[in-house]
Amino acid sequence: MLVRAGACEWLGKVHIAGAHFLPFEVLSSDFFRGLVSNDESDQSAKKAAFESLNFVAGRRLDVGLLTVVDATNVRPDARRELVQLARDQDILPVAVVLDVPEEVCLRRDELRDDRILGTTVIRRRHDQLRHSLKSLRREGFRTVHVFRGEVEIAAASFRRDPLLDDFTGDDGPLDVIGDVDASHAQGRRAVFVGDLVNRGPDIPGVLRLLMGMVRGSHARAVPVNREDKLVRALKGRKVRGRPSPRVQSFAVYGDMTGETDHMARRFRYAWVWATGGCHGPLGTRQRWRPNG
Repeated sequence: MLVRAGACEWLGKVHIAGAHFLPFEVLSSDFFRGLVSNDESDQSAKKAAFESLNFVAGRRLDVGLLTVVDATNVRPDARRELVQLARDQDILPVAVVLDVPEEVCLRRDELRDDRILGTTVIRRRHDQLRHSLKSLRREGFRTVHVFRGEVEIAAASFRRDPLLDDFTGDDGPLDVIGDVDASHAQGRRAVFVGDLVNRGPDIPGVLRLLMGMVRGSHARAVPVNREDKLVRALKGRKVRGRPSPRVQSFAVYGDMTGETDHMARRFRYAWVWATGGCHGPLGTRQRWRPNG
């Protein structure tokens, strides 16, 4: 989800929303004010407008659609609701800040023929935006892009990167491999499911091989707890996939019940009972105990 922030309302529509994104991808606060009151300039409709905007944004994020929120968003409380909305959908929000000199905003405001904001409003928004620049990452925005001045904003470009778990259009065929016992068949691709690194003698060699296969579109690799620990040790920080700690914890450790046994081992839900596979030479009529 992209969240636009800037003191000048016209910048988002002209240089961001209209130039780089499809019409349905952009949710404009002006449009939603008009939707609930028949007047885009009716500030008394702001609360209802943003409730409607947030509802639609949530439905779009729920089905994995790119969503651009076009509003001034210069106040922390306005941004807080959007950040929480992204977290609820396990999406990483991205802030796009359009930082234009105050005198440019004032000059452009005087030329408007629909709704003139006035000097007081422009200056207040400009001050709020400047105070917000240092806090956006702390508020929860994963990435912050700041474009300064009209020339830089007009020259801005955006690249769409798919989410880490978005394999749309990848119809296979795929071979899902637990341990590395693979044999090659033309046109097929390997999917390595966890435990790529452990106590073996050549962790770098294994990773070079698999990274080369992934880069060459010959394989997919799903990291689990051991790979996660290695990455954190190498980078010195926690690394998230798509795109939240909650999703990562589920993928790595399973669906926990919140209960523990007398040895403090965590219990998982018994989803494994419905599976028909096994790891190693086990029979098919096993009794599984869903503990950690």
